[in-house]
Amino acid sequence: MRWYALKRAAALIRAQPGSFLLNVALSALALVVPLFLATLAYAIAPWAGRLEAGPELNVFIALGTQPDEIQKLRSKLGALSGVQSVRLIPRDEAYADLVRRAGLTPDASARANPLPDVLVTRFSASVDPDTVERFAESIRSFALVDAVRLDVEWHRRANAVAKAAGIVLIIVASLSLLLVGLVLVAAARVQAESRREESAVLLLAGARPSFVVRPYAYAGALTLGFGAALAVGLATAAMALVEPRIAAIAVAFGQEFRLTPPPFWTPAVLLGLVTVGGYLAAAVGARAALKRSDRL
Repeated sequence: MRWYALKRAAALIRAQPGSFLLNVALSALALVVPLFLATLAYAIAPWAGRLEAGPELNVFIALGTQPDEIQKLRSKLGALSGVQSVRLIPRDEAYADLVRRAGLTPDASARANPLPDVLVTRFSASVDPDTVERFAESIRSFALVDAVRLDVEWHRRANAVAKAAGIVLIIVASLSLLLVGLVLVAAARVQAESRREESAVLLLAGARPSFVVRPYAYAGALTLGFGAALAVGLATAAMALVEPRIAAIAVAFGQEFRLTPPPFWTPAVLLGLVTVGGYLAAAVGARAALKRSDRL
């Protein structure tokens, strides 16, 4: 019975090839945008994780603090939750860099250097900005700490943008799938209603409704399966086009970017799920047409 349904589905497609190709194209266009965005996010994630994107806290140490005391404070900061690294900028190094950048005449006198030692504490990008602010308040009370400078507003904005982008991606993907589903339901319903007499004869001969609906469901599965395959191809081509641009941006950050493709089994799983979705959507449309025929 399934082989018969598959042959009938192929006959339905051959009877209206233009409609089939149009539905495949619409499905591919609806799926390619969320698929491309998801693939792009997956490819960028490993590279973005290597960037020093977490909030940074500068701890200015009181003048006259001994090197061993600075190391103890450095270890204490490194033990805080969420801290990735603690880098020491010695006051002599900072002063030499300031003199070089300003084009001043260096003064060999130790009293000429007004700068303190600085411990640059970098937190993980996953740490909440409010948590970092609480750490900054507690660090201000540490012994030997003269001042603390923290700017987490940019990190707060970046988190907000990332969350908004995730929500937008979910909404776009949901709307795209809904659009594709509605297109298949409508197409299957139109096809089933145009063959109302054939369905009536099959039902009179004792066929079950599932037997009558199955060819339209198979046609919907084929439509969405081909559409998903086309969307995967378009998304792959788009990734190949944007990869050099992303690599150029990565160079500006001192990083090397290479496209990280999804696992090899991902397209197969995607095609399987989408094909099943096409089967179910077309079955709903065909059953709706069958019930309408019964009422008539």
